[in-house]
Amino acid sequence: AVVSTQSTGVTFPDDPEAKEQIVSVKGTCSDDIDEAIEMIKEACQLKPQILLENIEIRAEFCGKIIGKGGDNLRGIRERSGTRILITREPVNGNDELRLCSIEGTREEIDIAKQLIDGEIISEIEIRQRRKNKAAVKECMHQEL
Repeated sequence: AVVSTQSTGVTFPDDPEAKEQIVSVKGTCSDDIDEAIEMIKEACQLKPQILLENIEIRAEFCGKIIGKGGDNLRGIRERSGTRILITREPVNGNDELRLCSIEGTREEIDIAKQLIDGEIISEIEIRQRRKNKAAVKECMHQEL
C-alpha cells in the first residue's frame, strides 16, 4: 500500500501479517519525512505485541480440549483470538505430556489458558462423577 502527500510518500509491505516489515519513506521535504517516520513509530508502538507461549498438557486431556471434530479447540481459538497448536508427539519422550503452543497478545493467551483449564476441570469433574456412580453401584451390589 502507498500513502502520499505532496512532498512525502510512504510505502507499506503487501503482507500485513509478516513478522518483519520494511516501510519505505521518500520525499523532498525533510520535515515531512521526519514527521512521517515519527507517525510510523507511534503506530508500531500501538500495535499489540504478539507472543508465543508453550504449555505442557497431560495427554489424557487433549481429547477433551480438542473436542469432537476439533469443535472445542476451534471455540477456544475464536473466543480468545489466539492461534493454538497441540502436538501429537510426547514432550521430551514423556508419553503423558503434550506441548500446546498458544500465539497471541498477553491478554488473548491468558484467556485461552483459562478456557483450556476450564475444559480440563470439566473433564476431571465428569470422571469423578463416573467414579462415584460406579462406587455407589458397587456398594449396592455388595449389600444385596
